[in-house]
Amino acid sequence: MNKAKFLIVISLVLTALVYSCTKDNLPEENPLTKLEILVRQPWQVDEVMSNVGCKNLHFVRDGINNTGVDYSKFRLTFKVDGTGTYTNETGVTYTTTWEFTSADQHNMKLLVNSSTPQIFVWNMVEISKTSFQSITALDKLSILQSTRYVPVP
Repeated sequence: MNKAKFLIVISLVLTALVYSCTKDNLPEENPLTKLEILVRQPWQVDEVMSNVGCKNLHFVRDGINNTGVDYSKFRLTFKVDGTGTYTNETGVTYTTTWEFTSADQHNMKLLVNSSTPQIFVWNMVEISKTSFQSITALDKLSILQSTRYVPVP
């Protein structure tokens, strides 16, 4: 009986060792750069949190929205050459130019070529495979906005 318990314990230990050393636990051999992640697919707004005139506003895709803006049509595409597209909340698409404005790629500038050009200066940009997030202050409007974008399915 003791021999059987010993063999069961050894089997469990070996199984645990095998599963703890699977490929899922190893770091990626060639992780994508921020640029590669950004340009590989179009992005859509998933969540927006704004403070407008000391009032907190919140949009969540397929969820709450007290912002007065339906962000569900909003899309962004980025190309390696610094161009792209911007589709606004009404579904109108414009060409863009964009660039990282810091060496660590945590700051970006986006110029939307609409009839009245818009410039977005994004601070604290974080890019991952599943999302990119930005925080921006729109000084003329006294708005602080945090936005999370996810890949368009």
